[in-house]
Amino acid sequence: MRPGRAYCGQILKVDLSTGKIAHEEIRWEWVDKYIGGKGLGIRYLFELLRPGTDAYSPDNPIVLMTGPLTGTIASTMSRMANVTKSPATGTMSDSYSGGYFPAELKFAGFDGVIITGRSQKPVYLAVKDGNAELKDARHLWGKNVFETTDLVVQESGEKPRHYEDGPKIGCIGPARENKVRFAAVAYDKHHFAGRGGTGAVMGSKNLKAMSVRGTKQLRALSINSEPTFLSMVRELIKKEIQENPDEEMLRKVGTPGIVSLSQGGGLLPTKNFQTGVFAKAEQINSDALADTILVRHQSTCYSCSIGCRNVTEVKMENMQA
Repeated sequence: MRPGRAYCGQILKVDLSTGKIAHEEIRWEWVDKYIGGKGLGIRYLFELLRPGTDAYSPDNPIVLMTGPLTGTIASTMSRMANVTKSPATGTMSDSYSGGYFPAELKFAGFDGVIITGRSQKPVYLAVKDGNAELKDARHLWGKNVFETTDLVVQESGEKPRHYEDGPKIGCIGPARENKVRFAAVAYDKHHFAGRGGTGAVMGSKNLKAMSVRGTKQLRALSINSEPTFLSMVRELIKKEIQENPDEEMLRKVGTPGIVSLSQGGGLLPTKNFQTGVFAKAEQINSDALADTILVRHQSTCYSCSIGCRNVTEVKMENMQA
């Protein structure tokens, strides 16, 4: 195995049809060319997916791939590409999730996960410290993402005081059970791989959830101890985030602040991007959010200096308005 510094060097392969779970060394020749995340995930998909495969076929893989800086102290890097063939478009789909799950996957010993096949019954995947097993999830089928997340954490046997300290969960809700082709995967309850229907593919495989936990490995990859890397990260955070006026909006109001910017530039996707202007944009921008459903501005993804997540509550009077 090549020393990775920022890579674990291992891919977890799960065949739901047979229940077989294996570790495979990452394809270093692809790492050199595609680096990680989307590029590496799509390269694995290209290798595994046969032309003409239906998106709901057991032969359609789900590839979850982190990047080399995921799990490091570099800000905004706790990201993971969710790659599969989309049931919504019939072509390759790449959707992205943040939060704590991507970093925890690295702490558990893996750069990525490749899931194939279809289980005969609902299951969930539990990964901890380099080991993995499939567990019965029939009691979870039909439950929403909050209920599922809480139950999987409870079944781990850990009792974290805060979610950030325990297992990290990715799961699907009832949408796929109602045949929604664009169903998403919820990570850490609040972070979604929401594009292309990865959740629909996950549901078609009878995979309800994934739990990842890393306790024995160092929670900092070796690159974090390198003085040059440490200095670079500090400089970038100061220059590109703390002193960058463009990032101030994200720190204060989060991504809803992009609505007005996109509307002004004619880039707000409307009617499947038939137009880039939405007539009611003022009802969904950051000001509207603050006036109607915002509870508080809270939390962040792992090792992120921005913290753009909002906590909101949609009440019936908001819906009726």
